[in-house]
Amino acid sequence: VALALATALFAGGGAPRWAACAAAALGVVSATPYLTSRRTASRLSPLLVLLFIAVVLTLLQVVPLPGSLVAAVSPQGHELVSDNLAAVGQAMPALLPLSYDPPATLLELAKLAGYAAFAFACLRFGASREGRRLLPAMVGGLGAAMALVALAHHALRARALFGVFQPAGLEPDYLAPLVNENHLAGFLALTVPVSLGLAVQSSAWRRGAWLGAALISTTTCLLTGSRSGALGLGVGILVATMLYILQRRSGERDHSRKLPLAVAVPVMVVTLCVLTLVGVFAAGDVASELATTSSVEMEHPRSKLHVWSRAATLLADNRWTGVGRGAFEPAYTRINPAPEVTFSHVENEYVQAAVDWGVPGAAALAVALLLVVLAAARRWKAGAAEAGALGGLAALAAHDVADFALEMPGVAMAAIALTALLLPPRLAI
Repeated sequence: VALALATALFAGGGAPRWAACAAAALGVVSATPYLTSRRTASRLSPLLVLLFIAVVLTLLQVVPLPGSLVAAVSPQGHELVSDNLAAVGQAMPALLPLSYDPPATLLELAKLAGYAAFAFACLRFGASREGRRLLPAMVGGLGAAMALVALAHHALRARALFGVFQPAGLEPDYLAPLVNENHLAGFLALTVPVSLGLAVQSSAWRRGAWLGAALISTTTCLLTGSRSGALGLGVGILVATMLYILQRRSGERDHSRKLPLAVAVPVMVVTLCVLTLVGVFAAGDVASELATTSSVEMEHPRSKLHVWSRAATLLADNRWTGVGRGAFEPAYTRINPAPEVTFSHVENEYVQAAVDWGVPGAAALAVALLLVVLAAARRWKAGAAEAGALGGLAALAAHDVADFALEMPGVAMAAIALTALLLPPRLAI
């Protein structure tokens, strides 16, 4: 599980095709030891239901279907294929896939299958006390490692990742395996509340180490200048802090908590003060970005807000089946008002789901996601690590309103690991 997470994150965030396939393969490998287990779960996890629905919807988009059926459910897609084939003098085939870009959708199917296997492994691993201790530690530790790599590249003024890979078309000030600084900020916003939760329930030197990890990740997140990252970070810390305070006030007994109340309150106050000071000194770029945000920028054809409005048009034309998972870029090209620039994603994860899978598919996913949220929310009293996990997932949910960090396998697998922590199955022989 740790190797799958580390590979997905440090191999370009899982963005290259080879890295995405490697992460998916490691997800399958991590699940393999549990396939022969005699223990079974009392019920199917809502996390697996969510991923299963995503796999089935994506599979349907790459399976060749009769052309008449495709024309009925996706007339715009059928018309586009017909025009393209006519332009090169070829006849329309009898069978067609629904996706606008079948190879890209096939890659997404492989990624989703890997996610499902990885989720199965994390749920089984998280059913043990040791697993519940290690899953958040993996995510928090990898977050601190990612932040240190970004700070080291910045200090050395490196323009090639690890001195080897030069990102094409990007020159981030804080270069890291998650090359896009918005994605980097989103991942760090996910990990900061997790590290804070681990600090609360740890003892001795481990508490200081996790506080240091939270501080390093917070600093790097704000230094990227990402507005969505700063928003997610604020939401995550607020949710984690409020949940921990409510846990203490509820009087729930949790033997995993090692921090007495007399120490916990001062630690939380000092931590928040330090994080506030870090924000004041390190968030200058965020403040600058917010200051330059104007109505003119929001209406510009290159603005992500303009992409959202165009995505609504794309959704209206493909409301039943979507354009295909991973096929947004070629589908958006024909309605793009600024052809000198392209967009690979909608840059809003919620709109992205509807555009990719269509309204019925997005509705099914929304219901499954609601079941996941309700099941995870019931664990708010479980302990500080769970409070941190809930805060981290809330941070990512807020961040991806204006970005698509969850499209990166490394970020997605970290979110799956935290969700599995919150949904431990009951196993029996």
